[in-house]
Amino acid sequence: METLPVRLDWLWFLGMDIDSEVPDHSVLSKARGRWGVEVFRGLFEQVVGQCVTEGLVAGKKLFTDASLIEANASENSVIKQGSLKKHLRKG
Repeated sequence: METLPVRLDWLWFLGMDIDSEVPDHSVLSKARGRWGVEVFRGLFEQVVGQCVTEGLVAGKKLFTDASLIEANASENSVIKQGSLKKHLRKG
């Protein structure tokens, strides 16, 4: 949320412009608590599905940006791409 004002890609994705006021981070947390994980999972799956339909995602290459973020992730949590398919619904 701190870097959002300088990330033009995220501003564009969120429908905001460079002068938009960035919402407080709690907005997403409260929405997730109110609507539940299933709504967010469904939204994610729908977005991924649209990206696949439009040819933006093929699952053959992985692209990343050079954003620096603090993370606390375990290397043991990395999973193979094929095992993700069971988490995506058909439709």
